[in-house]
Amino acid sequence: MSVIRTKAAAALLAGALLAGGAVACNDDSSSGGKKKTGSSSNSENGGGNNGAVEVSPAVAIQKAVKNNKDIKSMTFTMKGKTPDGPFEADAAIDMEKSLMSMKMKGGMGTEAGTFEIRVVDKAMFMKADGQPSEDGKTWLKVNLTTLGEGEDPFSGAGAGTDPTGEAESMTASKDLKKVGEEKIGGVQTTHYTGTVTLDQIRETFKGEDPKTRAKHEKSLKEYEDLGADKLTMDMWIDGKSQTKQVRTRSETKKGPIDMTIVFGEINVPVTVETPPAAEVMDLSKTATQS
Repeated sequence: MSVIRTKAAAALLAGALLAGGAVACNDDSSSGGKKKTGSSSNSENGGGNNGAVEVSPAVAIQKAVKNNKDIKSMTFTMKGKTPDGPFEADAAIDMEKSLMSMKMKGGMGTEAGTFEIRVVDKAMFMKADGQPSEDGKTWLKVNLTTLGEGEDPFSGAGAGTDPTGEAESMTASKDLKKVGEEKIGGVQTTHYTGTVTLDQIRETFKGEDPKTRAKHEKSLKEYEDLGADKLTMDMWIDGKSQTKQVRTRSETKKGPIDMTIVFGEINVPVTVETPPAAEVMDLSKTATQS
C-alpha cells in the first residue's frame, strides 16, 4: 500500500471527523432563544408537529441538540465536498464503547479512492481498496493509545468523532429562521437555517473546562487554516425533536466546503470486527515517532 494512499486515507478520516463534530458547542443558551411557558408538551416539538403550537427556531434547535446528547450510538451517512475533493461515506459509531466502522470514497487525482476505516480494541485500522499489499498486509493499524491527545478520535481534543456535534454549533447563530417542511428519508421534518461565525462559536465554550476548550479550539483552527470565518448551517428536525439531517457550508480561501450528515438508526448495537492479524501492518511505532 503506497505512502500516498496512506496519507489520503488519513486525510479523508480527518475530513470525516471534521464533518462529524468539528465545532461542537455545549452552551444551549447561546442562541438567546427562550422557551415559552404555559404551552402544551406538543409545542416543544421542533418539526413535523402536525398542527402543534409553533416554537421559535432557537427553541426547536436547542431541544434537538439536547436530545442529541442522549445518543450513544448511531448509523449515519455523509456526503459533500472539501478543498481536497468530493467524498461520501456510510458509517456506524458507538461513542460509549469507542467503536466505529466507515466506508468512504473521495479525494482527487492520485489520492482518490475507496477507503475503509475501523476503530475497535483501542486501535484504528485503515484499508485502501485496490492497492497493492506489502507482504500480504492490506490493513494499516495505529494504536490509539500511542497517539497524542489531539489525534485520538475518541478522547480529549480529538473527540470530534461524534456526528451529532456539528448540530450544536447552530445554537450560536443569531439569524436562525424556519425554511419550511420537508421529508428526509420519508420522515416529515422542519428545515431551519442560520449563519454562525467562528468567533460566535468560540464565545459559547469560554466557560468550559480546559480539555473541552482545547477540543473545540483545535476544530475551529482547522476551519481557520482553510481561511473560513463563517459557516452557513441547516438542520432538519422531526416531530420528536430529533435531528434528521445537518448541512454545513462555507466559502474558504482554499475552496468551498459543503457537507451533509444524514442521521440513520439511533441507539442501535454497533459491532466492529478486528481485521485478521495476518492482513495487518502495525504502524503504531511510526506514529509515535512522527
